[in-house]
Amino acid sequence: MEHFRGAMVDEQPRKSSARWTLGPSFNARVSQLVRDWGTEKSPELIEEMIVTALKIARDERAWRI
Repeated sequence: MEHFRGAMVDEQPRKSSARWTLGPSFNARVSQLVRDWGTEKSPELIEEMIVTALKIARDERAWRI
């Protein structure tokens, strides 16, 4: 899979999960979901995307467009 700038996603620097964490139990649930789904490539990226989507959904400001 290519990143929008043409670099491979696997070549992108890994971010610390602390940037998107919502607590240990929530992190475990998201990680388990990604593992259960069978995601082998870039699981950290998928986890971060899930958390970001959930944060947007809960953020009232996102709906005041």
